[in-house]
Amino acid sequence: MKKIILALFILSFTSIAQASTSSVGGSTVTKGKHQLDARTSWSEDDKNAGNDDRLRTRMIYDYGLTDKIAIGTQIDFDKRHHDNLEYDDISFQIRRQMSSQAEHGWDTGLRLRYTHRDGANTPHNADIRFTAAKDFDRLQFRFNQLFEHDLGENAVSGVILDTRLQLTYKMDNGHRLGVESFSEIDNVRTTNGWSDQDHSIGPVLKGALPFGENLSYEIGYRHGISDAAADNMFKFFVSRGF
Repeated sequence: MKKIILALFILSFTSIAQASTSSVGGSTVTKGKHQLDARTSWSEDDKNAGNDDRLRTRMIYDYGLTDKIAIGTQIDFDKRHHDNLEYDDISFQIRRQMSSQAEHGWDTGLRLRYTHRDGANTPHNADIRFTAAKDFDRLQFRFNQLFEHDLGENAVSGVILDTRLQLTYKMDNGHRLGVESFSEIDNVRTTNGWSDQDHSIGPVLKGALPFGENLSYEIGYRHGISDAAADNMFKFFVSRGF
């Protein structure tokens, strides 16, 4: 099993990174649970002005409709260098937990999402995400595979592939420390190779906050390992369940 996980990490770098406010999501659904996420990221890139001194924020709401189905929405804002923070898009999603580790050995799930982007000439987006996770004692492995397609005016034909991997270790204090990778092929029909793809990797730390009620955090840093990726990306997420 560990060899399979290692192979998946290697495989991801031959394929596909998403906005820094994205995560390597889990699969579990809890009926009646509400969750709010506030996410912020910042990137810098000497080669690409579009990613240099760029601030992104995301607000997410998720609700467990049944013990298998959850629905949610998210709003994204974007601030580029010397610009103001502006509304970017709104998304609506539904996700289903397909299996649990207790019964089938893996937590797996499927998510459908539609994103309506701001701007009259900006294409919208639809994606399908498959999620899988498994605990090996203190180790936890997560895998996300997304298939995206632009919709509407100025949409480009072709599928966008997005692969995310995360491996963390549960420390004695309950927090998890590990590494994650994000890889994205902007369009499988037009990509020209590694340099034009978005690949990044770096450490991640997450766990429960010592104050408040049902508060958790996730912080991370990723370094771009291809020309299209931002040189450096930092993220900070806070979540509250109720």
